[in-house]
Amino acid sequence: MSNQFALQVTPELMYRLTQEERKPPKRRSARQKRESVSPLPAEQRLQADDQESLASSTIGVPGRDPYLPPFLGPQAPFGGLFGNPSQPATDFKKELAPVYQAIEESERIARKLHKRGDEELEKVKEMAVDLKEKQYRAPSHAPPCQSERAACVDCYTQNPKNPLLCAKVVQAFVGCSRHAQEEFIASGVS
Repeated sequence: MSNQFALQVTPELMYRLTQEERKPPKRRSARQKRESVSPLPAEQRLQADDQESLASSTIGVPGRDPYLPPFLGPQAPFGGLFGNPSQPATDFKKELAPVYQAIEESERIARKLHKRGDEELEKVKEMAVDLKEKQYRAPSHAPPCQSERAACVDCYTQNPKNPLLCAKVVQAFVGCSRHAQEEFIASGVS
């Protein structure tokens, strides 16, 4: 695991956690069994066991299972499992009214915030478009002397073994490029 504080839930862990609540009683050794046998007759032992179970009961109700959770017993809040039918539902509505009001108010505020957020988003988009339009762009002129350049390339492809035949075309291209360079310098664009 990459996280040193992570907890991996395995079936073994789940079994151990559920079994901790239901620990089996410890077994007595043979020596302890022999010592714990009382000299009382069977009837008196049963009566003593009944008295001990009544004394150890959590509520003191005879026959109540001591391991039964208290919310399922007779003292459960809200009238046990099925609720108290004598308590009207309007009491709950009165108790929950402030909660409902707080929820409605938070939803109203959330709607306002979403509306304001949408307005701000539109403003930001408009500002981005304005900045993009104001941004400097280099002029998109076609490169000068394109026709002369194309003529040079055609001449060289037609005469690969004798490039001296293309001297006039090359001189025209050089003159055109020199003229374009002089115009650029004269315009003062830097």
